[in-house]
This record gives sequence, C-alpha cells and structure tokens, in this order.
Amino acid sequence: MRKRFELAPYDLWSWISTILGSLALTVVSALKFLASEQWAASCLSDLLLLFFWLLWLTTLFLSPWGYLLTDTKIVIQRGIFTIALRYEQIEEVRFVDRVEFSLFRLFGSAGLFGYFGLLIPEDGSRARVYASRWNKMVQLKTAKGIYYLSPADPLEMVTAIQERLAGRKNS
Repeated sequence: MRKRFELAPYDLWSWISTILGSLALTVVSALKFLASEQWAASCLSDLLLLFFWLLWLTTLFLSPWGYLLTDTKIVIQRGIFTIALRYEQIEEVRFVDRVEFSLFRLFGSAGLFGYFGLLIPEDGSRARVYASRWNKMVQLKTAKGIYYLSPADPLEMVTAIQERLAGRKNS
C-alpha cells in the first residue's frame, strides 16, 4: 500500500533564499534584455546569466518535492533522479526534534528550494539531507549512512515506516 507524505513547509531561511534568489535572477535577466546595447552585447554576461539559470533549474529539480512509502521502499521524490531506499537497508528510523549542521556542505543546496545533498552535522559525520527545514525531521540510519527527511507530519511517517519494517521482519 502506498502512502504519500507532503514536504513540510519551508523554514524562514529557505523562503528568504528561494524568493530573493529567484527574484534577483529574474530582475538581472530583465535588466539584461532591457539594458543598453553595450552591456547586452557582452558574451560574458550572457554566459554568466545562462550559468545562473542552469544552476537555479538544477537546484529546483534536485530539491525534495515529497516522500512516498511503498510496500518495498521509501521514495524521495524530486524533479529528476528520485531516490529509493529499500526497507532492508534501513537499520533504524526515529523522530529528531532538531538537527544542527555546520555551514560546510560537501554537495547540495543550503536553502534554495530547501536543503538537499551531502551535508555535515555538527558531530562531524556525513548525512544525506532531503528537507525543507531543520527541525521536526525523520532520521533514517542505513548501512550507507544517515538520511534526514522533513515531511509535514514526521511522527506519522516514523510510525508508518516502523510498521512496514515490523511487517517485513514478521514475514
């Protein structure tokens, strides 16, 4: 049986960085096409603008959009490259009230369209994050590492995963 979990609302930093980043890119793009011929003819400005639009689109499509629990796996839904974690891989699932991360990340987004990628919690370990906020999260421990998710109802998701894990152990 499938159960979909909506992504939690963005926290304040995600809202600010997403709105301001998107607005700045749109304004600069508009100015580029309305500006003087000298600036508009610059090949470098065209390439920079193209780079930032591609970065913006990549971030949008790699960010988490929601979560799906199926009979065999947890699916982290994204625009492209969805991620599937089979229940056999999961060693532990629990609710985490708040996670503190260092400012350093190995790969991913730290606010634009939420948080995703390989980040470093303050304990120095590595964690894969697919979230929209830093509090009220679901932590999944697997042999490959730790995952943090931020569904709108994390306690319900933890219960649903635990039920599926218990069902697999009993069968």
